[in-house]
Amino acid sequence: MKNIKLLLSACVMMLLVSVSCENSTKETATVTITPDLTYWDLQGPVKHCNNVEFDRQGTMVSIGDYNPFAIDQAYRDLDGDEGFVEYAKWERDEEGRVASITGVEGMSELTWSDGRVVSASGFEEGTVWRNDYEYDAEGHLVKLSEYIGGFEDEEDELPLWSITEYSYLDFDSHGNWIRRAVKVTLADMENTEDYEETRSIEYYE
Repeated sequence: MKNIKLLLSACVMMLLVSVSCENSTKETATVTITPDLTYWDLQGPVKHCNNVEFDRQGTMVSIGDYNPFAIDQAYRDLDGDEGFVEYAKWERDEEGRVASITGVEGMSELTWSDGRVVSASGFEEGTVWRNDYEYDAEGHLVKLSEYIGGFEDEEDELPLWSITEYSYLDFDSHGNWIRRAVKVTLADMENTEDYEETRSIEYYE
């Protein structure tokens, strides 16, 4: 719906592992956990998740064809089909966690608690929005509540736009989900949309 919200949701905005998010990588016998892996709802020696690449230390190094932490400001470029691709600028906080994503016409800020992103808020193209995330006892994202309003609205009073619920169908040998069911209910409509999400994960050997 919005470019920045799509970036936040790309592998989708899911975030499952309850950890302390420090700059250093935490390793056990088989599990690697870092703030970047946690942001993308991953653990272990992940090399690629769809179009997101990580180094061996679990640090995100690129989305598609660019490093979002390495650019000075957001920009757009032609995509070859008479359209544009937006390259957002990402920034970290002092603990190494993803803190903000700035696009050409908007930005978002993330709030972390207990090792997970619990909310994100921002503005774009004349609207303001907030996402709230809820997790189950195992740390899996189970509910996303989206609120959207105008600049005249207070953040706490933004009208509910939709509720998305997640249930997990398949996990790989590293404990990362690779298939889940999604149910979206719009606040002003009785009907719902149901579909499945999958992702492809490649690991370092």
